[in-house]
Parts: sequence; C-alpha cells; structure tokens
Amino acid sequence: MKIGGNYILSRRNIARMIVALGTALMLLCSDTTAQAKDFVNRIHDTTDSLVSIDRQMVEATCTVVPEAKYRECKSVYLEAKRYNKEHENPEKTARRDASPHHAARRWGEPSGRAVAARRDASPYHAAVTKADLRAAVKTIIRGEDVFASKPGPRITPAKQRQIEAAEKWRATHAGCSLYNACKRSFVPAKGGYKSAKAMYECLRRKT
Repeated sequence: MKIGGNYILSRRNIARMIVALGTALMLLCSDTTAQAKDFVNRIHDTTDSLVSIDRQMVEATCTVVPEAKYRECKSVYLEAKRYNKEHENPEKTARRDASPHHAARRWGEPSGRAVAARRDASPYHAAVTKADLRAAVKTIIRGEDVFASKPGPRITPAKQRQIEAAEKWRATHAGCSLYNACKRSFVPAKGGYKSAKAMYECLRRKT
C-alpha cells in the first residue's frame, strides 16, 4: 500500500504474496508453454525479492520498498491470484459446492417465492442486496405518514369557553389585538388553559 508517498509492505502482505506465488508455481509445473515459463521466472524472482525483504525486517512489522519493486511484486501477485482462481482444483471446487454451508441461502438472498415474483416482474433475476434494504428502510422512514402534522392539543369544553370569550371580546372591541383579547377575557378554569399567554400561543399557531 502507498502511505504518504511511500510504498510499504508489511509482514502480512509478504506472507500472503508468497503463499499465492507458491500455489501458482505448483499449478504451473504441468504447463510447458513459453508464456508459462516466463511467468515462472517472474514468480521465482519476485519470491526471492519478498524473502529478502522479509529477512531484513528483524523487528519491524512493515518496511518501505522502492516503487519499481513494489509494483512488480504487486503485479505478479495479482496475476498469480488470477491464475490460481482460473486453475483451481476441480475436486476442491466440487467439494465446496456440495458443502451444506456453501449451498445454504446467503443472508439477504430472497426466498423462492420472492425470486419467482421478481422473475415475473423483471428480466434481471438479481438477489436482494443490502443497498435494496437500505433504500426500502429510507422509503419507510421518509413516508408521508411520518411527517404528517401532529394533531394539536385536545380542546376541552373549558378551553372552548375561554376561546369563545376571547373571540367575543375581540369582536366587540374594535382594533383589539388577539393578545389583548386573550389577556382581557381570560378566566382560569379547571381543564382550561393555564394562562392567557398559553391560550394566545395556541390560537396564534392556528391562525
């Protein structure tokens, strides 16, 4: 990996590379083509280079390497991984495919009924992904029902009488503001507004 302009290899990276290169080397033993021989030589050179780097790391867990060497090691490693995957042992692949853990339905994969429904609806028989689930959750959270305006405080008979008194006061006093009407007409009552200001705030929000 590249950190701050420096190309760095850790012991773990080196060990992973050597294992992949060794596996590719064993698979290439039966390949006699010129291309395979050239790849074998590159694997030998890269493995020697990685072993040399690892031996120089006495106590350190990672080391800085030249860019050219890093790119060559990485290129050979990725090519070896690709070769190993393409030439994997058929028996090993068959055992893995037959394993109940491998055959079990993966998390997020739809059931048979869901797959049948999707096949009828779309030509692409893709399984449900985590992105689909996140989008569904966002759709639910952002639904109109969530953001629907909440009902206001319940209007009790006592509150209704206080409101009617304020409206009557305002109607009979020309130029009277809503605040003054609430203040002048307010009479405390059980179950009603606690103060003229509370009644005014409620009526102001409604208007």
